Amino acid sequence: MLRPSGFARLSKIPVSPSPPPLIIITLAPAQRNTQLTDPNPAALPAATALYLTLPRAKYLSGRFINAQWDMEELETHRERIISEDLLKMRVLGIDDHL
Repeated sequence: MLRPSGFARLSKIPVSPSPPPLIIITLAPAQRNTQLTDPNPAALPAATALYLTLPRAKYLSGRFINAQWDMEELETHRERIISEDLLKMRVLGIDDHL
């Protein structure tokens, strides 16, 4: 029996038994009204996004982060954020069908 060539190529790709866990963070960029107050408005959200790639920021996975927040200060609240399940958003329905 002939197999499609695409299948033959895909079947040779090694598959990891357990894929690495995803880290998903909702990042709200800083709001700047004019370039007079900040000549590089993309710098703050870019720096925050870079920080979020660090291993020490892994605890923020599944949480909401604002680029205007001081990340070093946020780290001082790490245990509370984890234990109280803070910085998360939920959508709650009224009944089972909503």
